[in-house]
Amino acid sequence: MLAVTLQEQLNAFYASAPSRSFRHDGVEWTYRATGSGTQGLLLLPGAVGNGEAFFTLTPFLVETHRLLAIAYPQVDSLARLLDGLRAILDREGLESTDIVGGSFGGLVAQAFLRRFPQRTRRIVLSASGPAKVERAASNAKWSRRIGRLPIGVSRVLLRAIVRAALKPVTVDREFWAGFYRRAIDAVSRDELVARYALSADIDRHGPPSLAALPEWRGAILILEGDADRISRGSSRRALRSLFPDAQVKTFAGAGHAISIERRDDWTAAVTRFLRS
Repeated sequence: MLAVTLQEQLNAFYASAPSRSFRHDGVEWTYRATGSGTQGLLLLPGAVGNGEAFFTLTPFLVETHRLLAIAYPQVDSLARLLDGLRAILDREGLESTDIVGGSFGGLVAQAFLRRFPQRTRRIVLSASGPAKVERAASNAKWSRRIGRLPIGVSRVLLRAIVRAALKPVTVDREFWAGFYRRAIDAVSRDELVARYALSADIDRHGPPSLAALPEWRGAILILEGDADRISRGSSRRALRSLFPDAQVKTFAGAGHAISIERRDDWTAAVTRFLRS
C-alpha cells in the first residue's frame, strides 16, 4: 500500500472541510468545519497561519468530533475574539467544545475557558504558556512598530522565526516550510498589527484562575518540548503551576514545533485524551 503524503492529507482535509465565512459584530470570520461527531473541537493555531495546521488530527477524530479550524480575524480585542468563537459554536449547533491550542492558540484557549467554562470540556495546550500582565506593554509596543515597518520586512522576520522553529524537524520539513511560507505571504500588515495588539490584550487580562471556576469539571492536557526556546522553561513551569491537576506529557529534546517534530506521538497523545 502506498503511503499517503502530507500534501494528499491536506488536500483531503480541504475537500472534506470547505471554507465557511460569516460576519459577526462587524468582524469577518472564516473557518473550516468537518466531522460527524456531536462534540465540538476548536483548532486554534499559533500567531501565524490558521487551524488547518492541525489537519493531521482529522482522520482520528472525524467520527467523534465536529472539527472547526479557525482563521483568526483582524481583531485587537480579546472580548470580540472570544465572542466570535462562541458565535461559531452557536452557528454549528454545538453546546460544548474541546480545544486544541498551539502556542498563541493556547493563550486563546485559556481565555475561552475563563469566559465560557460551561461550554468548555477538554483543552490541549501545546507548546504554550500562560498570559503575563507584565508582557502586555511589550506586545503593544511591537504592534506599533509593526505598523511602521514595510510588510516585506515583517515577513522576513516571521520567516526567520519559522525557520528556527522548524530546524529540529527531520521529516517533511520542506512541506511545513512551504505551508508556513504561504501563510506568512498571505498575512497583511494590518493583520499583524491587530495580532500583536490582541496579544497585548490577552496579557492584560492575565492567566485564568481555576479557583474562580470551582464548578468546572473539564480536563487539561499540557504537551511540551523540553528544548522549546520560544515557550521557555519558566513559561512551561508557570503553566504547570497554573493547572496543577493537568495531565502533562514532555517530549524530550523537542522544540516549539512539537506537533510537527514529533507528529505521530503528539497526534496519539491528543487523540487518546480527547477520545477517552
